Amino acid sequence: MKRAIRSVATILACLLLCACSLGKLAYSNPAFAYKEAPPALAWMVGDYVDLSGQQKDWLHDRVNAAFAWHKTKELPLYEQFCERMLVAAADGISIEEARTANTELRGYYNQTLDHVIPDVADLLRGLDAEQAARLEERFAKDNQKMVREATAGSVEDRAAARAKKYLGHLEEFVGPLDSAQRAIVLRHARNYDEATPMRLADRQHRQVETLRMIRSHVSRDEMIVGLHRLLVDTPSWRNPEYRRLLAARDEDLFAMISELSASLSAEQRTHLQTRVRGFIRDMQTISAQR
Repeated sequence: MKRAIRSVATILACLLLCACSLGKLAYSNPAFAYKEAPPALAWMVGDYVDLSGQQKDWLHDRVNAAFAWHKTKELPLYEQFCERMLVAAADGISIEEARTANTELRGYYNQTLDHVIPDVADLLRGLDAEQAARLEERFAKDNQKMVREATAGSVEDRAAARAKKYLGHLEEFVGPLDSAQRAIVLRHARNYDEATPMRLADRQHRQVETLRMIRSHVSRDEMIVGLHRLLVDTPSWRNPEYRRLLAARDEDLFAMISELSASLSAEQRTHLQTRVRGFIRDMQTISAQR
């Protein structure tokens, strides 16, 4: 059996499955991206709801506290995860190994959600009727954008755009892919089931339930339980057909990762090791900052 989660190829899986939302800034300067994330997040919230000055100050304090917690509690876990990946360099990764890495990373993500949900509950419970209406309008606008982007161009055009996105993330870590490797990624992108109606229904359920809790003035405990259900305990309410589709999509991704990792050249593996060691150093730098 290939050497499980310690395999350097597993890093390929975790980086693709958990690509940073700050894109090239995170690749080129993770420490700066992490530093800039709190004000960026606060700005994003303000883009959804017109907050009062007092609410902005409150949000600023809570976001900074959340990132301080994340730096202390979560970053060491990510560092340890990456260090385990570099213990040994196997030739490839199995589908099961990719699945295991994905499960572990999603566990870290859910831990972060559980930590910040009480703050999100406090923020939502403090919104007035006008702010709730603004939030509803923004939800509708986002839904329209999602549908527009999901249906723009041909199916082949959208597959090419997905492949380009995957390739961009991958090549940041392993260097240029050859034509055969790029074909593996494109095949996965073509197999991707867009499922736009079910994806939209999933989003709308979260939005409707969130607005209901705001307008019903539920207690803090009820809001926390409701948000946990919507954001973490998704199997309790998600459409079974959509759950099956997401699981199948993940399995296809794991298969792509396994095939692609087996094809990496010695130069690409060295590139990947160097890149991840750089990320470990960046995480250590962030953790050491006061």
